Amino acid sequence: MAGLKLVASSYTDSTEEDEKEEEIPSKRIKIFKKLPSVSEAVIKLYTNDDDKNDVSVRANKSRVRSFPHVPGNWATYVYIPVKPQMHLRELLDHLLQQAAAATGAEWHSADEHHVSISRTVVLAHHCIESFTESLRKEIGVESNFVVGFEGVALYRNDGKTRTFLGLRVGVGKRSLLQLTQRADSVMQEFRQRTFYKVCLILSYMMSCLEK
Repeated sequence: MAGLKLVASSYTDSTEEDEKEEEIPSKRIKIFKKLPSVSEAVIKLYTNDDDKNDVSVRANKSRVRSFPHVPGNWATYVYIPVKPQMHLRELLDHLLQQAAAATGAEWHSADEHHVSISRTVVLAHHCIESFTESLRKEIGVESNFVVGFEGVALYRNDGKTRTFLGLRVGVGKRSLLQLTQRADSVMQEFRQRTFYKVCLILSYMMSCLEK
């Protein structure tokens, strides 16, 4: 019996020591009642009142989004600004009136006359700076050149939500095509679609025609 008590005593002491070894000392953990505030710049990066709905309000000229909104993604495209002379502006105003009368639809003149040399693409915010830098390196600085037009063109966007009326480029087309090719190389670098294989057009009017 003495031997059994000795074994039991030894087992008990060993168990207590093991439990002491496994005991984890308690530490005070500091709990923050309020999380640190996020800077306004970061909040604006992921917030846009116009992006809450896929269909914009009338203030946005009834435009329908052609791709879903993703926070942190930004839509952009590359274009060449055009400053039309007086006689061209008069022609464009006349075409605007004729288009409205012929279709019965509401047409909107462009805020700025331009010739696009890329599709509208979507970039993650962290890619914008490198994308812009690549465009600067590829296109560089170009001198002003004359652009002439040779006819009227009617076309639609990829999502078929908007119809555009514009003028086909005649004079200056070669220079614009060279710039388009340079923009295409940057689009390929960022795995974006290249420009349409069609004639270049001065966009002037837009309508949300369904047919």
